[in-house]
Amino acid sequence: MFHDAYIAFGSNLGDRSANIQKAAAALNSLGQMKRVSPILEYPAVDSPAGSPAFLNGVLHLQTELTPRELLDGLLNIELQIGRKRSVRNAPRIIDLDLLMYDQVQSDAADLQLPHPRMHERRFVLEPFCVLAPDLIHPRLNKSIQQLFSELP
Repeated sequence: MFHDAYIAFGSNLGDRSANIQKAAAALNSLGQMKRVSPILEYPAVDSPAGSPAFLNGVLHLQTELTPRELLDGLLNIELQIGRKRSVRNAPRIIDLDLLMYDQVQSDAADLQLPHPRMHERRFVLEPFCVLAPDLIHPRLNKSIQQLFSELP
């Protein structure tokens, strides 16, 4: 059975476009990519001073993996591309965040669904609106478009 997953991606180190292309190619091992949003540039948010701007977007992946298997796959792709975790929100070569997986809700410490801060982030909601404006956030019971329009 296929599941709909929405994944945010971003890069603000090195050749940002190439990093995103590598991640997209690797994601094919986790499922079938259905659509990809435009890739937009945004300033780094809640990052150390002087952090470079990100290229960000969202993609729709259909997968047979469970949410945990998908998350593990995303973390593995980050490692393969060269992400090194240090300070929270530090600049990074690639960032892959599982935003939503069907209408699944999870409060596990290592698997929170939907992503707990996605509704606060323009760099997530703006590209997400291109893919699925009418998709309903299962906790907030609002569409992605509504969440985007409520941003300050």
